[in-house]
Amino acid sequence: MKRKIFYLLGILSGVLSAIVIPLDIIGEKTAPNIWIYANVSFVVGSLISVLIVFFLLVPIKGKPLGKYVDPNFTRIKFISGKAFKQIVLMAFGNTIASLGYFYVLYAFSDPSAILPFMQAAVAYIILCEIFTEKDSPTISELHAISSILFGALLASMSPSGNIDVLGLIIVLTLVNGGTTIVALSQRKVRSVVVDARRYDSINIRLWYLLLTTLMFLVVTYIMNPSYVLEMFKIGNEVIIIVVVSMTITFFAKVTYIRAVGMGKASIVQAVSSVSAILGIPITILSNLLSPGYFVEISTNVWILIIKVIGAVLVAMGIILLALSEVRAIVLIRIRAGASPRGILESLSKIRGVIRVSAVTGKYDYVVQVKLRTLGKAYGLIASELDKIKGVEDYIWLSTLYEWEEI
Repeated sequence: MKRKIFYLLGILSGVLSAIVIPLDIIGEKTAPNIWIYANVSFVVGSLISVLIVFFLLVPIKGKPLGKYVDPNFTRIKFISGKAFKQIVLMAFGNTIASLGYFYVLYAFSDPSAILPFMQAAVAYIILCEIFTEKDSPTISELHAISSILFGALLASMSPSGNIDVLGLIIVLTLVNGGTTIVALSQRKVRSVVVDARRYDSINIRLWYLLLTTLMFLVVTYIMNPSYVLEMFKIGNEVIIIVVVSMTITFFAKVTYIRAVGMGKASIVQAVSSVSAILGIPITILSNLLSPGYFVEISTNVWILIIKVIGAVLVAMGIILLALSEVRAIVLIRIRAGASPRGILESLSKIRGVIRVSAVTGKYDYVVQVKLRTLGKAYGLIASELDKIKGVEDYIWLSTLYEWEEI
């Protein structure tokens, strides 16, 4: 059950994010300047987020409405300590990613090119996880990364058959670099437990958006003060577009953050990359509903085939990566006279161990494991258990199905 919800949240985040891009393209073309539109988006988005959070506080059957969005939500919380440092880092990464995103929005009017461009963050996140875990990528992970990157490159081909090199560089550095910082920081914030509860995705989204808005306004003011000052003269049409866009974005980010709290950031990013597959149909639909705002999808059969092949490669990479995570339970028996507390502490430090429980009966500990690929996970855990003095015997049980109340 938990895994189904995890994948559903990741896919929903990708779909909602894909819907936002055509709205932003229309808003950008309606506004006098892309950076004025960007600032309006953040300011209005922050106000909308505050209103949504207050709405989610409305009690229904004794529970705030927000609990149905994220079970960890109870009230508005001020995030402090180590978690606040990660929130600041998230805001910094989001500011960088947003600068790149709005440039790409200005440079392209083609969702089918923009959406695949933004999926390279998967590779960045995996590389960061490999580096922090001091591990080497598996063959399946390398295949998945190559498929996503190459597929995104093909799918981002413009109707003229060209690929914008400057746009590609900006996306690979600013957009995907910033997205990677945000994703990894979100994972760390979601792992912090305060008063026996994790920080909920609603509060995380609210506070890092408010900080991002402040940072983004400062950066654009330095670029040109008029970008900030003239946003108060924006028309009602743009305001309406921004309200719809940022409302959808709020829930796209909340579902993403909640998914990150349930699994690896790389797999969440991979699953949400379903947005790349939606590029062509969204561009076609956008042209039908709002002609003149978007580039026409090329009628050149070969370009269309190349873009479709690219989307399929992205999908294949997503599926391969999403299926690579391994969960298992290890039953451990210790020798008589061994220090239970010392062994528990040693078990908790093993990479890949997410929970250790002392139990009664034939075995003394139940260890929950979550790692990439079965062979590597088993070899790592087994070698670490062999090093712990006092461990007498253990049994590895790979998880096939799982349900958890969340």
